[in-house]
Amino acid sequence: MKNKLLNNLSVRTADTQPNRILTVVLAVTIPVLCGIGSVSCKDAQRATETHSSTDTVISAQSSTENVPADTDQGNTHTQNLSAATRALFRKLDKQPIEQRVHIAPLKGGSVVLLIYDALNAQHMSVYGYERKTTPFMEQIANQGLILTNHVSNSTWTRPSFTTIVTGVPKSIHGVEAVGGWRLEPHIHTLAERFRAAGYRTAGFTGNPLVRKSWGFDQGYQLYEGPTTRGLKAFPNDSIWVNAATKWLDKIDPEKPFFLMMFLTSSHPPYRPPAQPRTFLSQVPKGEIIEHPFREYKTPLSADDNLRIQAAYDDEIAYMDAQVNRLFDHLKKIGRMDNTVVAMTADHGEMMGEHSCYLHAYHMWEQNTRVPFILSAPNLPLKNAMDDRPFTHVDIAPTLLDLVGISFGNELPGISMVDALENPSINQTRMRYTQVNAHGVRRQMMRVGNWKLIHHNKVEDSTEEELDRLHPSVHQPNPRDLPSLAWDGERWELFNLNRDPGETENLYGTTTGETIIKSLKPALDKKRRNARVAKPDNMKLAPELLEALKKSGYIR
Repeated sequence: MKNKLLNNLSVRTADTQPNRILTVVLAVTIPVLCGIGSVSCKDAQRATETHSSTDTVISAQSSTENVPADTDQGNTHTQNLSAATRALFRKLDKQPIEQRVHIAPLKGGSVVLLIYDALNAQHMSVYGYERKTTPFMEQIANQGLILTNHVSNSTWTRPSFTTIVTGVPKSIHGVEAVGGWRLEPHIHTLAERFRAAGYRTAGFTGNPLVRKSWGFDQGYQLYEGPTTRGLKAFPNDSIWVNAATKWLDKIDPEKPFFLMMFLTSSHPPYRPPAQPRTFLSQVPKGEIIEHPFREYKTPLSADDNLRIQAAYDDEIAYMDAQVNRLFDHLKKIGRMDNTVVAMTADHGEMMGEHSCYLHAYHMWEQNTRVPFILSAPNLPLKNAMDDRPFTHVDIAPTLLDLVGISFGNELPGISMVDALENPSINQTRMRYTQVNAHGVRRQMMRVGNWKLIHHNKVEDSTEEELDRLHPSVHQPNPRDLPSLAWDGERWELFNLNRDPGETENLYGTTTGETIIKSLKPALDKKRRNARVAKPDNMKLAPELLEALKKSGYIR
């Protein structure tokens, strides 16, 4: 019998925990004979693995009832870009995936994972931006695919980076605030998994928030950051590219390697190298606000905004050029043809939209919808794009799958290997994003093109927290920041298909009633079950304290 009705199929969600079973009822007929129909043996096995979740999950049956008709659902074979994606990336020139893609594992293949700090996908030419900021990344994307609906699990570095390199959400890893919260030893990193499989492993990071001192070196044979070399925070990316190429020259050429690089040129302050400043030369001359505040009551002047964006774009172009150098070296030493390449960002960056800048606590699309580029010798795609919903928990299982390293049921994300082979999976899922930093707490739940945002009431102590950040930077009174909920909690609901600019709050309207019935209970449950990690009360080294102060994270 080729078909069987599976009434109790355990499925993965965007934020799940192992060792408990989450069951949802699927009113669909699923072929279960190996190699026949839309679900392979591998996928059926994974779908029935044991997971738990603090989310409420929309099942295949309930999703069509609870998601209003204007939400794009896609179909089994041909993807249609959502109106929201088309609005964000107007000049994107990639081909939607039109058929099932089978990927055989690249046994013994090496892996390069590049994480870019504070990178806004709308400012990348690979995503259709008019300025040529990422010509090399375009070359990589032309040999693989990009994701256009990949959402970060947080709006700032510590929780999002940790999820990328572990494959588990913050509800499991617990890493967030600055001041002693560390990655616990029992949370396994990608580096540990690759090293256990016989890989050589190295990590280089320009951000002092993910230092050895907090356990982020787990699994790496070499792990370097600013303080290990006596450097300032966010040093030039050329330093890490030079270090990575030297490491590549030293390791056994017959052994596979895992290389993680966290490049920070796109992080503020917006201070691109002196030459070339291609885009700054094209805007009105004047002082560059290298470190604008998070938001303003009234917009900055048009010229100020032009200079900020031009400086930011020059930084991205510089970063792209350095990445090009890295891959030129991989080709030179003959390692490129057997290497998987993945590129993403920990979060995005605001560039004046809604009078907001930087990243911090912003839940706007420019800060939460992040780039993801994938290229691999065993990936039979060219110049492709996928608009289905993915998030940071999906990166780890994808990379492990691509090179045939087993991870059992330990990782809750959806492997893109599975999703590409079976386009019908991962069409509708809830994705959760949260921030809890500097006294500001916000949570977002999204499904399809709907996003529901909750703002916790801001405590009086938040004013002091925000006031002490970047003391040398001119900033407004925290009480004047329009998005902070000083008077009580606040809710927002946006339909990104009809309102990609997020200007019309539908919370409390009849239009939003149906979707709120699905999203609000799920978001409330996440808020109730939020894990608060305990600090380990470690004494920070003087050089680390200084790096954090210069970065504006502490005073």
